Amino acid sequence: RSVQVLPSAIATFYAPSDQSGIGGMLRERIRAVRSWRGGSARYDTIFVEQDATLPGFRGLLAARVLLFFSFKHANIKYPCALVTWFSAIGDEPCPDVGMWMVEPDTDNRGQRIMDIIHIDSIL
Repeated sequence: RSVQVLPSAIATFYAPSDQSGIGGMLRERIRAVRSWRGGSARYDTIFVEQDATLPGFRGLLAARVLLFFSFKHANIKYPCALVTWFSAIGDEPCPDVGMWMVEPDTDNRGQRIMDIIHIDSIL
């Protein structure tokens, strides 16, 4: 098959904690499925690095994964994700909850902005 659709991807990252120990390697499954365990859909949110020189969320983009897929071209496999983007509301986290608030990015017709990204860009 030239295009393969996948229900999820595994992210492995360094995060020392009580759970993972000093070595700190953790694995997280990112899902994009129409039905999760026989229930409603599950489209997980991800972070994509935008600017490594900015601290924390300021250097990241937020997106929701709609589909994981891969394809081959010239005998090279390209693992990708179809995502919709979100932008931060304001320049600081919400003072009430201490978290960044985001809203969907839309075009001039009100349609969600989507892109295809390589999964290596997902944090």
